[in-house]
Amino acid sequence: MDVVYFGSREIYQDFYTAIRSLLAHNPNVTVYTITEDPDPFYDLPVHNIIWRYKDYFNDTNTQTKWKQFGPIRAAFTKLFPYHDKILSIDCDTIVTADISELWDFDMSDCHVAMTPEITHDRPYWNNGICLMDLKRIREDGLDDLMIQELNTTFHRYVGQDVMQKYLRIKN
Repeated sequence: MDVVYFGSREIYQDFYTAIRSLLAHNPNVTVYTITEDPDPFYDLPVHNIIWRYKDYFNDTNTQTKWKQFGPIRAAFTKLFPYHDKILSIDCDTIVTADISELWDFDMSDCHVAMTPEITHDRPYWNNGICLMDLKRIREDGLDDLMIQELNTTFHRYVGQDVMQKYLRIKN
């Protein structure tokens, strides 16, 4: 099972707690972190990827507090070119049990599995924990469409909005 956490240096402390909670209940997981710095979690068994926002996104339409990391999931196929799927967990999420059944979740003909959120006036899904079929997203060419959209069009919820526009979602 491949799990990824991401975020800016202001929340690195959250990573420690979140990753430790994951590893306490899931010892056979491979953990990836996407950060601004080389190996900020040197004492944890993680594979760190340095995120260079400007490699994929411009500053035109991402002027929100999530600017640097909000659109990142749209670029996961680029950051994980040899992975068929990845489980993304927000770094403020504590894992309290074995989550292997999430990894084995039947994706059928969907690109991503997320939880529906009922706080909005329209159908909406929260991507705080999401299983992404990177192979299918690549094959359908949706990664490039999402990146292009995020570089040309403002979205209030940045990458979350674009995922819901382009990807088939299973909940």
